[in-house]
Amino acid sequence: MDMEAIGEWKLVWRKQRNQWVAREKGGKRRQIALKTDNEEQAKMLLKQKLGAEVLPEENRQHLEMAKALLNLVGPEMAERKWSDLMKLWVNKPPAQSTKDRREAEMGRGVFPLIKDRLLCDRTVESVILNNKLGVFAKNSITQMQNLAKDLGWILHPMVKPIHLKVTKAEKRERRAITADEHKLITEAEDKAAKGVWPRTASKNAKEKANYYQLLFLTGAAQSDGANLTSANVDWKKKELVFTRAKTQEECKIAISGSLETLLK
Repeated sequence: MDMEAIGEWKLVWRKQRNQWVAREKGGKRRQIALKTDNEEQAKMLLKQKLGAEVLPEENRQHLEMAKALLNLVGPEMAERKWSDLMKLWVNKPPAQSTKDRREAEMGRGVFPLIKDRLLCDRTVESVILNNKLGVFAKNSITQMQNLAKDLGWILHPMVKPIHLKVTKAEKRERRAITADEHKLITEAEDKAAKGVWPRTASKNAKEKANYYQLLFLTGAAQSDGANLTSANVDWKKKELVFTRAKTQEECKIAISGSLETLLK
């Protein structure tokens, strides 16, 4: 018995196997077992396996059916939006600097496009994949989906993990700067401060050179180094004391040698 047809394939009932199969039209007559005796499920499998697009009206109907089933399991699962998940994810880290960075990123790229969409809406995947995703966006969506699964807000990732995998080409090498590289940077800023060719004069160059030297000698994060004041310097104990913004960990560094000269 022949039923629905998709392109060069058609749905056929195999009585001997008691299941539906997809059979190729024409001379080859290849078959793909759909491993189901349910006609509606077989139609969906035929479209999925052979790459046929689900029509917008069908998609809407399937979404309504899914929402009805979710209402039976947990009514809130059919009502939560990406904005609810974003808000929770943004405020999850203990460090305020990380929260601020995440909140700023939620206003850029693909995130404003999906924030008002339902978490249970599978069409969100096409919206996300039709936009260029950077490393931060991929990692953020992965983390948010994992959080939603842990909370029971979704049963499966709305965006397949394979689409969010960060490739080697996208990964940037992360390492400490070498002494030679640091020297080249500070020498360039010194030349800029004096207007020595080939650098043009810059009024902030000396300050930048001192800032880079401070980061190099202390190992402080850029924001921590920028926020240091004279109050962080204890000349009696000869210690530089500050709290790391990201971890809230207290850091104490002995003042001597080049660091002492720089601070003075």
